[in-house]
Amino acid sequence: MYCGKSYMKGGDILSVADRIHRAEQSWTYSAGTGLYWNNIELSLNNDNKVTCCATYVSSVIYAAGYATEAQMNSFNYNYVPSFYTYFKEKGWEEVTSYDQLEPGDIVFTGNFSHVQIYAGNNTWYNAGATEYIQKDAPQDQGGWARSNFTTALRPSPLN
Repeated sequence: MYCGKSYMKGGDILSVADRIHRAEQSWTYSAGTGLYWNNIELSLNNDNKVTCCATYVSSVIYAAGYATEAQMNSFNYNYVPSFYTYFKEKGWEEVTSYDQLEPGDIVFTGNFSHVQIYAGNNTWYNAGATEYIQKDAPQDQGGWARSNFTTALRPSPLN
């Protein structure tokens, strides 16, 4: 079992993003089939071995201790616009300029069709397709992220 009761929770976003990426590196991308809805623990321990960009980022946020299980399960964390709305309403700082991104920021691209984690130096933790899940990370995306940037949120623990 990867996560569950024995999973080491906590840590900075980038170290948790790396741990989860490595654990899920044999998984595949899914836009819905096989994903768990409103059960973050099952998402981390998905027997179907599938994830999507929003599920991956949500798993990182939860495992890093930025939100509780109840908080994560209270909204549709598998849907990028819902993820953005929930955390924006909880007071996460919005970053509207690509040039002001900091490592660990949660970045929304393509008018909220994709979410990923900025790792610094134009590299990203990204689960937007099977090829990105199964590659080593963080990955350089060239100019793609800049040209598709919508906004970003800077995580802070929720009360």
